[in-house]
Amino acid sequence: MRTFAPLAFALVLSGCVLNGNKYQRPRDLEQPWEVTKPRLLAVRAEPAEPRPGDTVVFEALLVDPNDEIDSTLWIACPTDDNLDIAFGCIADSEQIIGIEPFQAPVYTTPTDILDGLEGQDRLEGRYVLVQVTGLPPIDPNDPDIDFEDIDFNQVEAGYKRIVVSEATTPNQNPVLTGVLADGNAVLPGQVIEVDAGQRYDIGVTIDDRSIERYEFLNGDGQIENRIEEPYVTWYTTSGVMVEPATLYPFLEATWEAPDESGTEGTIWAVCRDRRGGQDWLEIPFRVR
Repeated sequence: MRTFAPLAFALVLSGCVLNGNKYQRPRDLEQPWEVTKPRLLAVRAEPAEPRPGDTVVFEALLVDPNDEIDSTLWIACPTDDNLDIAFGCIADSEQIIGIEPFQAPVYTTPTDILDGLEGQDRLEGRYVLVQVTGLPPIDPNDPDIDFEDIDFNQVEAGYKRIVVSEATTPNQNPVLTGVLADGNAVLPGQVIEVDAGQRYDIGVTIDDRSIERYEFLNGDGQIENRIEEPYVTWYTTSGVMVEPATLYPFLEATWEAPDESGTEGTIWAVCRDRRGGQDWLEIPFRVR
């Protein structure tokens, strides 16, 4: 395996506060569904709810419409029972689980992560916090690199919490099986041809097994049998998402195509369940 020279850079970066000195004003903020710059839209862990000692493979939907991201740094930190976050918890290279495109993000959950828990608490489990950071092009081998010159507005970062447990009904990622445009099936990779300024119903189909039945411990300490309720959040590079979120079983959203003929872009459908499972589909389009 290639020795990753930027490790020292990653260790330095992990101690930085991203966007700590630059904030957008409310009037400058885009709509949540607009994708005009790097956006971390989703992070998927497989398995979605591992057991102690399991190997977890991660994948991020880090969209980059302007080709501004050069690499992606992944860090995993088991959290303390009294802490909800673990930003900056990196202590050494062992916390780095991936640096794409050089090293895919893979993490083995600690075998002792549930030590000290008994009974129902082991079924509920403990969190591991995964930090994902997309980095702009930088030469980490440059001895004259000045970290003060990094524009952290070009850095895209986010978090993913995974539960490590011994649950009898561990969470599974939902599985999206297809795309619909005005009720018609769209082939994988097919570019949807649309008319300028017209509205379309864009939908996704989901595997029936994604509607899971699972056990849930409520606030009174009672176990409830619940049914998963996936929902889809919609994003687009252009046009207007009239319905930015849809809840199962209604997984179609109204989208208004851009006004300019010849515009090309992408719609993303990100499906999430109530326990952290995720899946997504990419839908390219072109305006006639």
